[in-house]
Amino acid sequence: METIERIHSSGFQLDPDYFDDYCLLRFKNDAFQHLDLKQKKYAYYLSQAALHGRDIVWDQNFSSNLLLRRFLEKLYKENKLVNSPNVEKYLKYLWFHNGIHHYVSGDKISATFSEKELNEIVDGLADSEWFHELHVEKATFLDDLRKIIFDKTLYARKVEQEPGVDLVKASAVNFYENVSQSDADDYYQKFRDPSDPTPPWHGLNSKLVKTEDGQIDEKVWKIDGMYSQALEKVVDNLRLAAENADKPSQKAWIAKLIEYYQTGNLRTFDEYNIAWLADNDSDVDCINGFIEVYDDPRSQKATWESVVHIKDFALTQRFGIIAEQAAWFEKNSPIMQEHKKENPTGISYKVVQSLAQAGATSPTSPIGINLPNSEWIRERHGSKSISLSNIEDAYDMMAEKKGVMASFMLHEAAEKHRAYGPWPFKIMVGLHEVIGHGSGKLEPGVDSPKNTLKSYANVIEETRADLVALYFITDPRIVELKLLPDLGAGKSEYDRYFTNALMTQLNRVELEKNIEEAHMRNRLLIANWVMEKALPEKAIEWVNIDGLDYVQINDYAKVRHWIGQLLREVQRIKSQGDHAAAQALVENFGVRVDPQMHAKVKARFAEIQMPKFYGFLNPLLSPVCENGAMVDIQLSYNQGFAEQMMFYAEHYSHLPNKN
Repeated sequence: METIERIHSSGFQLDPDYFDDYCLLRFKNDAFQHLDLKQKKYAYYLSQAALHGRDIVWDQNFSSNLLLRRFLEKLYKENKLVNSPNVEKYLKYLWFHNGIHHYVSGDKISATFSEKELNEIVDGLADSEWFHELHVEKATFLDDLRKIIFDKTLYARKVEQEPGVDLVKASAVNFYENVSQSDADDYYQKFRDPSDPTPPWHGLNSKLVKTEDGQIDEKVWKIDGMYSQALEKVVDNLRLAAENADKPSQKAWIAKLIEYYQTGNLRTFDEYNIAWLADNDSDVDCINGFIEVYDDPRSQKATWESVVHIKDFALTQRFGIIAEQAAWFEKNSPIMQEHKKENPTGISYKVVQSLAQAGATSPTSPIGINLPNSEWIRERHGSKSISLSNIEDAYDMMAEKKGVMASFMLHEAAEKHRAYGPWPFKIMVGLHEVIGHGSGKLEPGVDSPKNTLKSYANVIEETRADLVALYFITDPRIVELKLLPDLGAGKSEYDRYFTNALMTQLNRVELEKNIEEAHMRNRLLIANWVMEKALPEKAIEWVNIDGLDYVQINDYAKVRHWIGQLLREVQRIKSQGDHAAAQALVENFGVRVDPQMHAKVKARFAEIQMPKFYGFLNPLLSPVCENGAMVDIQLSYNQGFAEQMMFYAEHYSHLPNKN
């Protein structure tokens, strides 16, 4: 069975690549070696398809990201940054965040160098060579460059979420051009059809542009449309993957995905999702497409991502029972009866090992994924859930090495957390992805959450999934199913969760800043709400020992009770489309940070020298050929961060500077 201990004993080294408060980890994939040659080739071409789409998310995040990155990469390649370490550091920031905005805060990344340093570099460049290759006019480019990098008022936030402002105009993402929030709302309102039981996700794969004559034009992301150059390469490699597929179900979803990229038709995208769900027993699988809507202020347009993964057979066998018990969990949920699914079907769960990631999932990575996002497809056809075991293990190894929980948890709680190891958290992830995202239903006639809850839809959904996991992880049923050894393991996860929500996650947030990222907001929301309800009974409280603050849970049953009550309310909000209640819950409990606690957390992290942000380096897949035929594919883990980014820039960059 794959465990952290096994990774340690195998001799695999994380060999982190550090810069500033950032750490790039390697993740081991030893499932690949157990594939036969045809499966390896299938996985290889899916991975190539992933990497060829990499640049799309850069352009989606901000319209000038690609041009700025290419300028700095050219400087790096030609050793123009050898004497400019601050400019090189800025380039690494851009690589890590896929652009000029911080992936957690959404704020524009502050320049690590001065205009004078930039001018000195630029003055030494040969105009004819440099700016001709970049397809720009020097004076205009440099003027734009200075504004992008140094003007703090321009493009200040990637995604604005502050109530009362025009979220579209205030956001720097490249999903809208000359369009206001009301323009976008009005444009998509006409597509809503309450009588359609299978509505496509209108606007998912397009940019909305208002032309000079005031007309709204939708630029669809497809072949012969926007992002065509990258999508053509993606499709070429999907075709090669299909040639090496060993199951009709694999060929079926690939064919639909290709058709979708060719046409941009969103009903074809739904057909692809249904076909992809039907391919449920393959050892190799992937996510590829415009998927998550976290970076659209209106929660409608999706960033591009891809994750190629291989089944972790031992852990899937152990944890697959979570999906098998979906009906029991739904029946025993504390939500209102009218919000429960009558017969949860088609829900699957696999523990997998990541092989390659690109787009919005790289270099930062999720640890669990549940798809598709369409409500009607979930209700009729089910969903796929995965946990990325090798990503989890890499995180756990680093946290264990640095002793994070030992520093922030009470001694007894920290000892229990260490004794139970990674398993409570792994079960938490499984419950979140499978039961959390796969449970509940909307009331008849209620529109999709992206239309009813709008900018709060993502936070409410993540809150709901976490609450489901928290509620059931201390249920005796988890022990009966042999997922955890005893109820103490689930209680240990409560200790970890509330410590993280109220303290350790704050290390990733700048002082005097609010929390912006959806998952971080949902954790703070839960912890603050439960703390408010349970504190009068002292079921949970703050304690101070030797000048340090700790979260102490005195009555786990009462804390679970309040978790259940909040779950009931959050499910009601989603099921009824109650925007006002969603806004109140998120804004009152999930956004603002106690400044005194924040400063204390920062000080404690400074003592243990823990990086704030983690990313991951993909292994390099290298074909082995004999007489022109591929006879094997080898994995290596030797590329450093800059080396990998420059390798990708050379081999997987196809889009124009502006799109």
